[in-house]
Amino acid sequence: LHPRVGATYAALENEYQGSGELAWRFNRWLGAEVQVPVVGIDPEAGAGNTGLGDIEVAPMVALWQSPERLTIVSARSGFALPTGDEDEGLGAEGWTWEPGLLLWKGYGAAKRGALQAELTYERLYADAGPDEEELIYNLAWSHWLPSNWIPVAELNGVTRLSDPPADHNGGGGPGRGPPLPPGQRGGARGGTAGSGTPAVRYATVT
Repeated sequence: LHPRVGATYAALENEYQGSGELAWRFNRWLGAEVQVPVVGIDPEAGAGNTGLGDIEVAPMVALWQSPERLTIVSARSGFALPTGDEDEGLGAEGWTWEPGLLLWKGYGAAKRGALQAELTYERLYADAGPDEEELIYNLAWSHWLPSNWIPVAELNGVTRLSDPPADHNGGGGPGRGPPLPPGQRGGARGGTAGSGTPAVRYATVT
């Protein structure tokens, strides 16, 4: 179980998000993730909205793994369900399919460091208007300190594969932790945008 909190500050609106992510490993090769977000849009402005975002379910399969090399290559097929209120800006206007490939590589004598790369194709099946398509890139570094604090640095990128609608505010909709702020996800068709994200986590072992 991974509880998370985060915030995105942008020129037009700020987004605050808390979520609970449950990851389950069925066996050595199969697993799944479920993420339930709660989203707040501009709550400090007095006219914002808060509520349930889009719930995401993602079955996963390990394609190749080597305990000796601390390496895992896996595939996931995420589905973001339109559970957030789109009229209040808390969810996308449709459901989203998010298949992706992931590479995880541990390092260090104490096996405390990790590098992770991910490539995801995202398609929003819109309730009205044309569908939206994007390629999303993510590269993350983390290191588990003896104090159980884990500093994290991420590089994110998005390339648009379709023309954005006139009221597009940031691909895929809020409520699922987009890698880029609203309005900065690749712009026109074929455009690419990037961002960097520092973070810190705390782990407990039971």
